[in-house]
Amino acid sequence: MPNTPHYAVFPLRSLAWLCLFAIFISAHTQANEPSADEIFTELLSFAHMANAAYQTEPAIRQTATAQGYTLTHYGRIPEVEVFYFLATNDKTKTQRIAVRGTANVENVLVNLNMQLVADKHAGVRLHQGFARSAEGIYRAITPHLKSGYRIETTGHSLGGAVALALAMHLDTSPFSVTRIITFGQPKLTNAAGAKAYQHLNITRIVMPKDIVPLVPFLDFTGDWRQLGESADIYWPLGREILLLKGKDYAWLDEWGSLRRATSFLNEQPSEENLRQHQMQNYLHLIKQKRPGARRVPYQNTFNPLEWFKR
Repeated sequence: MPNTPHYAVFPLRSLAWLCLFAIFISAHTQANEPSADEIFTELLSFAHMANAAYQTEPAIRQTATAQGYTLTHYGRIPEVEVFYFLATNDKTKTQRIAVRGTANVENVLVNLNMQLVADKHAGVRLHQGFARSAEGIYRAITPHLKSGYRIETTGHSLGGAVALALAMHLDTSPFSVTRIITFGQPKLTNAAGAKAYQHLNITRIVMPKDIVPLVPFLDFTGDWRQLGESADIYWPLGREILLLKGKDYAWLDEWGSLRRATSFLNEQPSEENLRQHQMQNYLHLIKQKRPGARRVPYQNTFNPLEWFKR
């Protein structure tokens, strides 16, 4: 039998090795992916911190200790009445920043200040109210950050948006932001901003009837004639975990999040929207998922043809 030419053997052998390597990498990646219970254990730790941001300093200290952290710094930004705290875990060399959500009239005004403006730290356009709050925290907290420590940010509602803006500010500094987990967070930036910061490790936790994560829709202060060019449309950023009933949850990308928003076109606002937005309910439902959390595909039942027929 004639020998197979070397130019035919080499590609076949190379292809075989590549296939084996791909199989190995795939198996190795799947083996290292966290389980559902591991995911919700992490979420619960962040949820406790986000919930603690609404509490008194002694209660915050107690929660931080229970999560393996020491309360390092507690403060507020006077002009916007946004409270925050910094907790440090010297064993894991991690610092976690939690920002309080809407709790007073000043916070409501921050929410309403929704013009997209160029942010000097992030280098992209951000919600003016959230960016202003984040800048105040950035100035106050950087003296308390430790070089070489991983930084994580979290918060609920307004606090989640400010925590994400703060992470963007820190991302352009010498500090390393490794994790951002928010709860019921409103949108912060446009499509260009989302693209510029897609490298951040962001997870947004939302509930099906919580409308806050779907707003704002547009920068109403922009030039409507240049809407398509200036991209003054608020855009979701990061992965979205949708807390469903029982043990179920769904995982959506930004396009899945945008499609999910269409379901609200068929609904009238109700008290359920407000109830699901409360941080205590986020915390309660995350606790319920453990153990046995089950990832399921999200079914979007919105039919645009039926909506236009009305």
